[in-house]
Amino acid sequence: MVVELGSQIRLVSDKVTEYFFGELMSTTDCCKLSIVSPWISQMSGERYNLTSILDKVEKDRISTLVITRRPIWPYHQTAISILERSDFVQIRYNDNLHAKIYVCENAKTPSFALLGSANLTSQAIRAHEAGVFVVARDDGEHLFNDLLHWTDYLWGSRDTIEAKNWNPKRPKRPECI
Repeated sequence: MVVELGSQIRLVSDKVTEYFFGELMSTTDCCKLSIVSPWISQMSGERYNLTSILDKVEKDRISTLVITRRPIWPYHQTAISILERSDFVQIRYNDNLHAKIYVCENAKTPSFALLGSANLTSQAIRAHEAGVFVVARDDGEHLFNDLLHWTDYLWGSRDTIEAKNWNPKRPKRPECI
């Protein structure tokens, strides 16, 4: 279920991360994707699984920042190993992480973000989760910018340690330079 909370702000209470990644899949000008999720799984069998998300990242050459906890569970280790294969993904660990934020920064069309309770896992897609989806225009612009700044702050936090850097020779999209 999606409820409009204002111009460009929506409450999503069904398949929260699927809603965000559905928007990402239809976007053609995403320059940067930020994923903040303590736990990540392959999401096999889901509409948007980790492989389909990475296919989009690779095809569109999206610089992707992932902040997660250090993987101690096999499902999380598998997901991290999948993410590490991409030259477009940079990973950092923060063992104090509880927040779940997903941000898509676009070159031309309005950027968007999701702040909610859902990890990037299959279980979260099927569980009772909620999130606020924000488009960076009208009423949503200020909140989007706050979420963007917070993810940038977390990326540079002393609690956040680098796990895998991206390939500096990766091809960049001209509109994102």
